[in-house]
Amino acid sequence: MARSDNITLRGKVTGTKGSQFLIECDNGVEVLAVHSGWLRKHRIRVIPGDEVLVKVSPYDTSHGIMIQRL
Repeated sequence: MARSDNITLRGKVTGTKGSQFLIECDNGVEVLAVHSGWLRKHRIRVIPGDEVLVKVSPYDTSHGIMIQRL
């Protein structure tokens, strides 16, 4: 899949499941997301209540990757 196919959503972290995060997006969709490599490399911590940007596939919008903490 090409990078241009991904959808970027803005949302709020509502909880965690191990190393995955539950994110409630602004459009009402709930996404289960993981840290991107950049967030891991720079040791950026994400806790419930943080605003984040999530990249999701248009084919499966229930899983994604957090790309930025706002």
